[in-house]
Amino acid sequence: MFNVFDETEQAFEKLKACDVALVGQGRLAEKVLSGLIDLSLRSISWAVNKEATSSGENRPDFAGFEYSPYSDDEDLKRRLGTADFVIAVADDPIERLRLFPKVNAISLSGGQQPWLCGYMDGHQAFIGPLFVPGETGCYRCLELREEQHLPYPEEFASFKQSLAHNKIVCAPDAPSSTLQVASGFITAEAQKAIARVGHPATFQTLVVIDLNYLETERHRLLRVPFCDTCGTHLNQPFCKTWDM
Repeated sequence: MFNVFDETEQAFEKLKACDVALVGQGRLAEKVLSGLIDLSLRSISWAVNKEATSSGENRPDFAGFEYSPYSDDEDLKRRLGTADFVIAVADDPIERLRLFPKVNAISLSGGQQPWLCGYMDGHQAFIGPLFVPGETGCYRCLELREEQHLPYPEEFASFKQSLAHNKIVCAPDAPSSTLQVASGFITAEAQKAIARVGHPATFQTLVVIDLNYLETERHRLLRVPFCDTCGTHLNQPFCKTWDM
C-alpha cells in the first residue's frame, strides 16, 4: 500500500484528492480537526454523536469542514461510506471502547477504508494502529491481544458489555498542551498515510507516548488468525487435510 512518492507535487495532489472523515467528539477531536484543515484535503467530514452534541458540546467556530452529527450506527455507516480515509479519536479510554469497534466494523463491511485511531489516557497518548483491511490486523485483533494480558478478562468483558446500556463516562484530565502534541502526531500519521510522504510509524503498530517524560513505546500488532471479526475463516471454508 505505501509506495513512497519522491515528488512533493505528487504527494500534494494525493492530499487534494482525498476525502477524510473524522469520528469522535471532545477536545482531542477538535485539535485533530484543526490540523486536518491545514492539509488542504478535498473534504473533511466530522461525524459526532447527536447525543454528545445535545449534552452541551459546542461546535468549533472555524470553517473548512462539514459538521455531520449521526444518530445511530447505521447513520454513522452512511456518513463514513464515501470517505477515502477515516480517523477515530477519543478523549479517554471509556469512549474508545464504545467508538472504535463501531468504526472497525464499518471499515471491514463497507468501503474497506484504511483508518487510524488515537486516544488519551491521562498523560499518555495512544496513537494508532493504522488499520488497512486485508493487509493488517483489525481493531478486534488489537482487543484480543490486549485482553490476553488482563488479570481479570471476564470482569473486563462484562464491563464492556455494560457500556452499551449505561452512560458511564470518564472525565478527561489531559491538559491542553498534551492534547496538542497528541493531535500533531495523529495528523502527521494521517498525512503520511494519505500522501505517502513517508512510511507511517503506526502501520500495524500501536505507539504509546508518555507526555510527562517524553518516553515512547511501540507495540506491533499481529493479526489474530481466528479473529471473530476479520479472520480468513469467516470467508473461506475450512479445508480437509487431504484436500490441501
